[in-house]
Amino acid sequence: MTGQAHDSVGGQVLPMFPLGSVLFPGMPLQLQIFEERYVRMVEQCLASGSGFGVVLIERGSEVGGGDVRSNFGTLAVIDDSRKFIDGTWSVAAVGTRRLKIAEWLEDAPYPRAVVSGWDENGPSTDASLLVQGCAEQLASYLRRISNEGSRVDLDFSRLSDDPSEATWQLCAISPVGPLDRQRLLSCADVGGRLELLSTLLAEQHELLDLGGRSSGEFE
Repeated sequence: MTGQAHDSVGGQVLPMFPLGSVLFPGMPLQLQIFEERYVRMVEQCLASGSGFGVVLIERGSEVGGGDVRSNFGTLAVIDDSRKFIDGTWSVAAVGTRRLKIAEWLEDAPYPRAVVSGWDENGPSTDASLLVQGCAEQLASYLRRISNEGSRVDLDFSRLSDDPSEATWQLCAISPVGPLDRQRLLSCADVGGRLELLSTLLAEQHELLDLGGRSSGEFE
């Protein structure tokens, strides 16, 4: 991670991009940048080679400021970008690692925060079995909504052999809302994340049993 040192807190100052969605490590992020402050942020990141933090807006709007932001997020690194003639940008980035926000700074010229890395314990010996169990729960759920007329094309053979990476992949494609995604991001370790994901998927099955609708992204 790159950024300006901030010795009083022991972290680094990083540009921040609050969004209405959660970015998980290893997952892609597509952005259309039109607000002037974020245009400046992208240009600064490209010039310096730094990444930017992505955090969930818990209350408020993505446009205009005045939002309430989570203090946990993900470092995003720009993979590709394109500037259009009107000055807006199209940006392709990828999440790399989790961040803790130690201090929010003034939103000038764009949102910034003092951040630190947020490591977690490695997966337990039974993590692969937990991954398999969550994948089976998700596959069952997707079969059920497909039978109800929704079309879902997901290739579970693409899941990583690494339990940590596979867990993030499952979190990203699971039908849960932004606040539950933030709970998954904030879990202390892989085992806890898989247990929470299993609980959330069970709740989605219960909603179908009751004739309800998913709270996630397959509606």
